[in-house]
Amino acid sequence: MMALFVAGGVAAIHFGLWAVMNRPVSLVEPLDYIDGFSYSPYRRDQTPLRGIYPAYEEIAQDLSQLGDIAHRIRTYNSTENPEVSDLAGQNDLKVTAGAWIDTDKVRNRREIGALLADARLHGNIDRLMVGNESLLRADVTIP
Repeated sequence: MMALFVAGGVAAIHFGLWAVMNRPVSLVEPLDYIDGFSYSPYRRDQTPLRGIYPAYEEIAQDLSQLGDIAHRIRTYNSTENPEVSDLAGQNDLKVTAGAWIDTDKVRNRREIGALLADARLHGNIDRLMVGNESLLRADVTIP
């Protein structure tokens, strides 16, 4: 009988602590915008691997829609779809511009050169991201 009383007391204390620690909280109201999106302009059946790129009008449509709800986009390469930064600026979007780095040193130089040229040309590019996935893929190493 005493064991049943102790077990009931422990259960009551456990439930009380659980109830106190798991009280419902009010959620904040959702914002009317999203700070930013990772952006790649490719649509179904479009891929740089086969040289099938989105049309200017498709990119313009995407960025117009994103400009209504976001403040920023992040891109992943600089040599493909060079019109993205300009169209982003037309839609008041800041850009974190990326350079895709892999094992091809010539292509890497071209990618970084295009990134720097794009950043000099477009004032809405305020951040640069160079090869952030290349270490993960072991395409390049840090000496």
